[in-house]
Amino acid sequence: DSLLDQLSPHVPPGHRARTTPNLYTFPQFDDAFGPDLHVSDKTATRVDSIFLPGSALSLVAEQTSTSTRHRDLGEKADVYGKAEVPVYVLIDMFQGTVTVFDDPTPDLGYRRHAQIKFGETVRIPSPFDCELEA
Repeated sequence: DSLLDQLSPHVPPGHRARTTPNLYTFPQFDDAFGPDLHVSDKTATRVDSIFLPGSALSLVAEQTSTSTRHRDLGEKADVYGKAEVPVYVLIDMFQGTVTVFDDPTPDLGYRRHAQIKFGETVRIPSPFDCELEA
């Protein structure tokens, strides 16, 4: 809820921040993920399918759990980055950290990341350009 509250005023025009369960597809990887929090183009949800296009995403956030931590840190970071989702926020409940990944490329995935401990502040880059208190 805190992440949603902090991001909402900075959502790009025409986009919407949500925590509702939606599956975003990434056809180039033959996979679909349901991020814990997602910011996407409003028109992306106006489809007659349970699957939404990953290309509509401007930010995804995942909160690790025992069953998802490995996938959140590995596969999802790789797919989101190579699919060029502009920002990926990873809240690692076991390490007490927040990592913000950005500058994605289709070949390398995310080229930058910043990691902070809970209680610190981190910058969420364009298209949000805001500070996040973890």
